Amino acid sequence: MRYLLTLALLFMGAQAMADSHAAGPSITESFTCEFKDGKDADDLLAAADFWNQQIDKIGSKDLDNYFAALLFPFRATVPTPGYDDWGWIGYWENLGAMGRGMTAYLESEAGQAADARFNEMSECRSNLWLRTPLIDNYPEDDATPEADAVELYFCTFREGTAMAAVEAAEAGFIKANGEAQIAVDRWLPFMANTELDLIYLVAHEDIGSFADFNTKWQFSETGQANLAEFNQLMNCEAGIFTGRIVHAGEG
Repeated sequence: MRYLLTLALLFMGAQAMADSHAAGPSITESFTCEFKDGKDADDLLAAADFWNQQIDKIGSKDLDNYFAALLFPFRATVPTPGYDDWGWIGYWENLGAMGRGMTAYLESEAGQAADARFNEMSECRSNLWLRTPLIDNYPEDDATPEADAVELYFCTFREGTAMAAVEAAEAGFIKANGEAQIAVDRWLPFMANTELDLIYLVAHEDIGSFADFNTKWQFSETGQANLAEFNQLMNCEAGIFTGRIVHAGEG
């Protein structure tokens, strides 16, 4: 699947490898995909299981620390029409980790075999994002990762919106929900073929948890004020997805 990344991305990853201790923001890679004729979710899950087996063979610390999850539209549309059967999100610690991990993956027989398996059943489009975790309280004892509920907000700024104002609105959300059992990320385009200014991801343990959180938040006085603040700054298309963790990562 990773063959979809551009030569420019590979060059930047190789440059980052020069410093084995490269720091910087976390990197999200996202894939939006469609099934090839005759293929379905069973083929995808088999390919994902095979990918996991191959990752274990490579022996890369950066791949061991890599987080990966599948997303399936539940009540959602995605900004890549025709590539909306399923999605993949992956988190790297930083650009240096991505460069080292991708090199190990692409140069190994195991990684090439995993990519070939995905290529047999899907066509995908990929993007890279700078990831900022805003809240990280996802339940560690979640026993049903395949039933996770994920909100994605695909956002464009209104004219005159400054990032400082966005961060102030985020601070209000974090202050009110910092103890909630959720995970919230902000993704900014890094190397992404998109007109979006940012994406928010909000992960819940399951659909019931999603419903409980949003009932309390969106119908509270504080929640409505905060949502109005965001609406003044940006226009967002929202969707609900079901998620399945493929690789939890060791980092």
